[in-house]
Amino acid sequence: MRILKKHISILPFLLSLFFSSLYCLAQNADIVLKGKVFDQTSLSPIKNATVKVQDDARNIIVNTSTNSIGEFQFSINPANVNTFIINIHKGGYETSSSQFNLKNIIRLRQYVLQNIYLKPQEFNVGLNLTLSNKFL
Repeated sequence: MRILKKHISILPFLLSLFFSSLYCLAQNADIVLKGKVFDQTSLSPIKNATVKVQDDARNIIVNTSTNSIGEFQFSINPANVNTFIINIHKGGYETSSSQFNLKNIIRLRQYVLQNIYLKPQEFNVGLNLTLSNKFL
């Protein structure tokens, strides 16, 4: 009976230690983020768009691109970064930039970003016409 009491009194401490260790491991495990990029006008997926992820100091920590159906995926370690910025660029479109705080998504381990819509760039040709009344 005496041995059982000693083990029972140690049990809360061991459980606390175990769950603290799990929490620390979870903090250092990579988080997988996924997203999909679409054309804002046609709603079609955009392939080969560049996806750059930057840390608070604007250092590029991930550089990837969308696949043939506009999807991208990357892993990020919350031990190294608290806040990050995702920049998505494709020629002919305006760049999309979004900031995220890992503390809000750290428990999920996998996070699907909302669909990202890139707006097509508008081009001004700059054509000037001069009319003459010679032909009128």
